[in-house]
Amino acid sequence: MTPITVHEILADAAYRHPLTPIISGETRLTYSSLYERTVQMAESLTRLGIARGTVVGVRDVNSHRHMEVRYALSMVDAVTHSINFRLPETDLLWTVHHARDEWLFLGRDLKSKAIRSRRPYAMWCGCGMASARVMGTTIMPS
Repeated sequence: MTPITVHEILADAAYRHPLTPIISGETRLTYSSLYERTVQMAESLTRLGIARGTVVGVRDVNSHRHMEVRYALSMVDAVTHSINFRLPETDLLWTVHHARDEWLFLGRDLKSKAIRSRRPYAMWCGCGMASARVMGTTIMPS
């Protein structure tokens, strides 16, 4: 059996079931469109300098945005550090420091002033959009 990576699972789903719906709240996608959006996000991450071995913290609830960034990080061979969104600020800061996160992706509703002051961060914005802002710069068009 040939080993596969996380993003290859999405590529296979897009190939085998391109029109199968994915529903995330009010957002409706297909495996094919999710794959296309994920490739766009991976290209944006690469332009930001996120590459093999870059440690990226992700703090969000289960959503299409969370799926896109997880698969995109796999595409660029970055290390994904899942951050528990229920952690209090002090534990959150310790976790980010201990993991040596170089970048943080924060869900819209999970903003943290303490985190934003310490690392480059990206924050998803807009309801159902596949865009994120990095310190005010959009990294992926909607």
